[in-house]
Amino acid sequence: MRILPFLAVSLLAAPLAAAAPPPPLAPGLWSVEARVVSVDSKQVPLLVRKMVEGRVETYERCVSPEEAAGKFEHVLVQKEASCRFAETDFADGRMRVRGRCTSDKGNMTIDLSGRHSGARFTATSRTHLQSPLGAVNVTTAHVGTRRGACPA
Repeated sequence: MRILPFLAVSLLAAPLAAAAPPPPLAPGLWSVEARVVSVDSKQVPLLVRKMVEGRVETYERCVSPEEAAGKFEHVLVQKEASCRFAETDFADGRMRVRGRCTSDKGNMTIDLSGRHSGARFTATSRTHLQSPLGAVNVTTAHVGTRRGACPA
């Protein structure tokens, strides 16, 4: 009858093992899909907003070990953008990024949150863009997947 206590302990410990934190975001080649969920602006005509909503942009980025360890947030913005991040958190499977960027499209603030498993992430960003068209608020859904090693 010694097997019953062992079985009970192993059944109770199984959920604890499954709850282990995910690994950190991995270096390598990442494919990111960004889908515009909504555009909110009084300056942008409704027809233009409806044309942009649902638009999907897919891009790939090679993430070095150094970037994966401390600058993964740069994968989430345009390469051409110059950004300063006030908050970045990728611990325990969470993604939280807040910052300001400038690019040829204008100045913007970004507020992103989501989850990751080390080799995949899903996140939602809310961006406030100050452009020649005026103030524009954009909500975007992001899905990223590590594809493997970076090409040589």
